[in-house]
Amino acid sequence: MTKDRDQLTIRRLLSDVTAGLGDQHTHKTLTQALADLGMPPVEEGSKRERVERSLAQTTDGRALTPDVEHTRHWVLRI
Repeated sequence: MTKDRDQLTIRRLLSDVTAGLGDQHTHKTLTQALADLGMPPVEEGSKRERVERSLAQTTDGRALTPDVEHTRHWVLRI
């Protein structure tokens, strides 16, 4: 149960972090921003829908291994 609880906590934290991606990016730059965070690209829908779908498709292992170099630059822009 601890592992499940930890994964749920990680998902909640990721949801909080990724919620603003649509506001910070255009449709063109959102795909790369998702990739930089280790999240799969989603091309259809509003920016909010794309972020939510990408997060839903992100596996727990993949969510913990983003492209650190790109993520570092993304975090510094916030």
